[in-house]
Amino acid sequence: MCLEAGLPKPIYNCQSADFQVNFQKDIYTESYLKTTGINERQIKAISYIKKNGKITNSIYQKICDVSKATASRDLNALSGKNHLLERTGDVGAGTTYKLIGS
Repeated sequence: MCLEAGLPKPIYNCQSADFQVNFQKDIYTESYLKTTGINERQIKAISYIKKNGKITNSIYQKICDVSKATASRDLNALSGKNHLLERTGDVGAGTTYKLIGS
């Protein structure tokens, strides 16, 4: 349910007879993003989206100094298997990516 709501998975702690569940409000903290297995370029892109609301492939290419193919792979991974970004618009220049839950 947390992932569906755009929140990170809860952190569970068990010590002796105590059971604690920690819910985090901002899924997109740098420390959390590092635990997801994404690379530094992708973390940089998510930081950009947090500030600007969305990102395109061409902006990703500029801020990360990568080719169009690399930008496409990175963004597709973030919107596919990692479930961090939502892809909108037509394929090509009209495609934008925004944070899930924002």
